[in-house]
Amino acid sequence: MATGKDGSHCCRFRCGGGQSEPVNFSAESRSEADETIVLAFRGVLDLETSQAAEAAFAEAEEQQPRRVVVDLSDVEFIDSTGLRLIVSADTRTRRNGRTLQIVKGPDRVHRVFRMTLMNERLAFIERAPGGDDPIRSS
Repeated sequence: MATGKDGSHCCRFRCGGGQSEPVNFSAESRSEADETIVLAFRGVLDLETSQAAEAAFAEAEEQQPRRVVVDLSDVEFIDSTGLRLIVSADTRTRRNGRTLQIVKGPDRVHRVFRMTLMNERLAFIERAPGGDDPIRSS
């Protein structure tokens, strides 16, 4: 995991099978006027990138927003670790009287939620609120 000059959390390489493959992952955040933080994840959300994703969640939760929106629309792949991170974040926000909503990812990503029936437990929305302000790196 690396932190970019702009403060973004990213993981650039994954080792596997004796070769390094590029892994594109970034977590960026934007604050909305209604006490909402939008976390936009991009790339691969899996075991290799989980520390960067967890750091983004922690930073967002420290601000104690009324609502956290996790935008998965630019996520290419999610595994069980990525799913666990989102379910854990949802549990924490509910415990603290807050809300977590998820912008659906591509079908290959959303399929993981459907297969595990998490699509029935978690709150999904079609698009992130706002969007007029540029997303800032977290």
